[in-house]
Amino acid sequence: MKSIIAWGELELSKMRLKFGAYVLSTAFIMLLIFLFSAQDANASQKLSDGILYEILSLLRAQELMERFGMPIRKLAHFCLYFALGLSSLMMFLQGGKLGYTISKAPAQLSAFMFGAVYAISDEIHQHYVPGRSMQFTDVLLDCAGVLTAILIFTAIKRLCTQAGRGREET
Repeated sequence: MKSIIAWGELELSKMRLKFGAYVLSTAFIMLLIFLFSAQDANASQKLSDGILYEILSLLRAQELMERFGMPIRKLAHFCLYFALGLSSLMMFLQGGKLGYTISKAPAQLSAFMFGAVYAISDEIHQHYVPGRSMQFTDVLLDCAGVLTAILIFTAIKRLCTQAGRGREET
């Protein structure tokens, strides 16, 4: 009996550790987004152009610099919020297993709302940074990144669950 209790406590500790890791990864991504948004327009442009130039140099295609500058910046928005969506979804799912709930909403909806509110707050923050502006299209793009992460994770999880059931039936 004592070993069963010890095993249960060990599993609970692992679950709490996972939850902590998801909280930290979510906070890290939020900090990263905040720091990028805090850059004034010149610093932000210089960073984006520098990264793009290095990538295009590797591909020996520097002449594409002007053509792909803006799409690369928008892709960065999408990717950062994709990461935030995935990380926050894992945080809400794990928190739910531990009984840490903010609302009765499913983890997917909670993660989407969390990402959307952060995207809005990020654009408000940018409004006060010199040379930057608040853009509704960026909020939509950010929300699309969050939603895409949630949908892909949910679809993969369902497929894995269905595949597991299929093996049990055979």
